[in-house]
Amino acid sequence: KSIQEALAQETFDYKNIKLNVTYIDGNKKTINLDESMMTKYEAKKFTYIGSQTINFEYKGVKSSFYITLPTPKGGLNSFELEASEIEEAYKEEEFKHEYLALKLNYKSGEVGYVPIASSMLSSLDLAKLYIEGTQTVQVKYAGLTKEFTVNVPQNKYFELNSIKDRKEGEMVVVRAYSTDYSSKAIYLYSGDFLSYATSISAVDGEKVGLKLGQEVILAGTKTTDKDGVVYLKNITFIAATENKDELVSKVITSNDLSDSLYKVVSLKDAVVKSLPEKLNCYADCSFEVESNGIVYKIGIPKDTDDKLTQKLFITISELVVGHELVLENLFVNKLSDGTFVLS
Repeated sequence: KSIQEALAQETFDYKNIKLNVTYIDGNKKTINLDESMMTKYEAKKFTYIGSQTINFEYKGVKSSFYITLPTPKGGLNSFELEASEIEEAYKEEEFKHEYLALKLNYKSGEVGYVPIASSMLSSLDLAKLYIEGTQTVQVKYAGLTKEFTVNVPQNKYFELNSIKDRKEGEMVVVRAYSTDYSSKAIYLYSGDFLSYATSISAVDGEKVGLKLGQEVILAGTKTTDKDGVVYLKNITFIAATENKDELVSKVITSNDLSDSLYKVVSLKDAVVKSLPEKLNCYADCSFEVESNGIVYKIGIPKDTDDKLTQKLFITISELVVGHELVLENLFVNKLSDGTFVLS
């Protein structure tokens, strides 16, 4: 009710919105919303037209509500991205493209604002907003198209190994290094953290220029798979830079792999102890090796149509118990039964 009353005022002020607070002891109190309860970005949403979700916090308790701010009358005449808006958005320690807002100029003379959404930009222009330098981006909104120059003061992408701390389902732009790619995934690392990216069937790894240690910038959705591995899904953009990195993997000598979970490791002086029971991915797709008196299980990617997997099958079919192996760039994974497997 207080939201509607605040909207009905001649001049809207979110501080007129009232909150009904119930305390643990049962006491109740009505207070006014204020800037101390929100981030600067949440408070900025009150200047946007259309429906917005406002997130706030009071005395450690988080909550949210919906509000719809009216659209000015008359058709849209033009839109612009103000220099002051750009400067202010990039002052934030963690930049998101939604922090940038378009100023909408209506034929009635009224003005409105709307946050930049990924749907307004091509995947390339979206990535540009996170990469240091003077960038030219094209924005499309309500049937109109306009180019803007954006000075990105410093790189605003996340490192791959930091996406563990992002919200599930959050769209992120990250910097990573490639190890290999298949028809369905690109395998990536950052430091000693290994992950992968999917939903990139339209991306040709050779055309993009992916090589071992190649730096890439890509945009996707932070997702966690059934085994608890954090990866990027629904990749909308990927580009290889001219920079390279040398992958250094840790040599493991212990049977306790908990500290190496989802990291890049290597095995030296390994000897084949057992072979896969069947060379298909619908049965036992693993074999065992022994290194320093410890037995490790080596998993095989589970996709019979995948070129990388087929290449591995050919190699694995030639294995013999007792063969000595050097295994590099392995990925430590934990299965649902609690056992560890190296992929």
